[in-house]
Amino acid sequence: MRTCRSGTGRSRRSAYAERHLLQQRRDDLTEPPERILDAPESAVGLGRLSKLARETPANGGTAADDPYFRQRIAQLHIEVETMRLNAYRGLTKTMQSGIPGPEGSLGKWQWADINQDLTELALEIEGAYSVLTRGSEHAVAGGAWQYGFLRSRANSIEGGTTDILKNIIAERVLGLPRLR
Repeated sequence: MRTCRSGTGRSRRSAYAERHLLQQRRDDLTEPPERILDAPESAVGLGRLSKLARETPANGGTAADDPYFRQRIAQLHIEVETMRLNAYRGLTKTMQSGIPGPEGSLGKWQWADINQDLTELALEIEGAYSVLTRGSEHAVAGGAWQYGFLRSRANSIEGGTTDILKNIIAERVLGLPRLR
């Protein structure tokens, strides 16, 4: 690899190494292998969401009986499984090459979107009770879903904003030109 100087005075090789280290550090911060491979946090959230749907009255039955909510919950199950399988693909590539690839960015992006969708759906199922937070007498599940909803916004920023992750995927996975 040539070591031409960039406009900042750094060699291209050192710029590549810095990007690689930053990507690895971002992956370390956001996607521990045990979390993404088993997806327990998402699975636990889906279990809690399913329980909420079974216990919440809606349209003469429960939210779990409502086709709209059933479809949305099923879609979340599909997305969690897709995230888990992509994590295995990334782990396999890392084990083969010894270098983590951009799959961590994809996993982090997927996880942030799933987490937001999951908490938004929970608040939708709660209906009018969704405005009640921790400490409110009639808050569903002690206001845990409201906290999770607010926290899900922070998750989409931790370890790199979704826009940064999309740029990484566009450049390194799809081979698109860098945005300037």
